[in-house]
Amino acid sequence: MGATLATCYEGFLADAEHLDHLRPHTLRAYRYELALAGADPRFARDIDGLSLADLEAWIARPPDSPSTVSRRAATFRRFFGWAIRHDLCQRDPLAGHASTRTRRRRPRSYK
Repeated sequence: MGATLATCYEGFLADAEHLDHLRPHTLRAYRYELALAGADPRFARDIDGLSLADLEAWIARPPDSPSTVSRRAATFRRFFGWAIRHDLCQRDPLAGHASTRTRRRRPRSYK
C-alpha cells in the first residue's frame, strides 16, 4: 500500500508550518480536518485512489456553514498540491470540484 491520508498528513503539516509559515489557528484547523478524515474508512486507501465523490461528501458534510465547507476544500486542495509535489500522488482528485462561494457580510452598523 502506498501513501494514505493518515500516513502523510503530519508531513504536510510540518512543511506547512516551517516552509509556508502558516498561522497556528490555520494549522490547527488543517490538523483537525486531516486527522478526522484520515481516521475515516473511506480514506484508508492510497491517496491516488481517493474519489472526488468521497471528498465532496466529506467536505460538505452537514450541518456546517458555507465558510466551513470552503475551509475544508482549501485544506484538501493545499494537501493534494503538497502530495503531488512530493510524488505521493499523481493527480488532485479535487480538480473537478466546484468551489463554494461565500458572501462576506458587511459589519452591522449601529446608529
